[in-house]
Amino acid sequence: LRLRRMSKNDWVIQNAPLSSVGRTIIQLAKSLNLRTINIVRRPDAVQEVMELGGDIALEDGEALPSRVQKAIGKGKIKLALDAVGGLSTWSLASCLDRDGMLVNYGMLSGELCQIGPDQLIFNGINLQGFWLSRILNRLTEQERNDLFDEIIELMSSGTIHGIVDSCFSLNQIADALKRAETPGRTGKVMLLPNGEL
Repeated sequence: LRLRRMSKNDWVIQNAPLSSVGRTIIQLAKSLNLRTINIVRRPDAVQEVMELGGDIALEDGEALPSRVQKAIGKGKIKLALDAVGGLSTWSLASCLDRDGMLVNYGMLSGELCQIGPDQLIFNGINLQGFWLSRILNRLTEQERNDLFDEIIELMSSGTIHGIVDSCFSLNQIADALKRAETPGRTGKVMLLPNGEL
């Protein structure tokens, strides 16, 4: 929703760009003429992010804020999306322009979000949590229906699409769980209760 309030060619930075949400953010940002900076953990993930349509992909690590600034030149980053928490929150906040918004929607690190008082006080960074159920409960029935209609249109038009890794019938649930826990998987593992599509 916040992406809608941004201007053409604005920068958005995110971690976990190869997650389902991260992939969707890249696709949605592209459709809105926004540019994405995608922070990855592994060097081999850079190419995959670029193939998905990411504008910039950088490996996390030392001097990330200065490497990000070098990559975007005089650009300013207004929005950061954090699926990881921990020190990654601090890194993303360090990349934001003054009065930027940092939205945390995950805790992949299992750690508390770390952000410095200087980032909050002197740079005016706003750290906000996002939980879809909480947002949906605030909407009226009409607003929810409008949102779902918009999502259906984005998916029907191919603007955003999910990636399916594999499909299993219900009698293969043990195999499905094993596959779902496999590192390096690219996409969702689906259960098909009614058999093949």
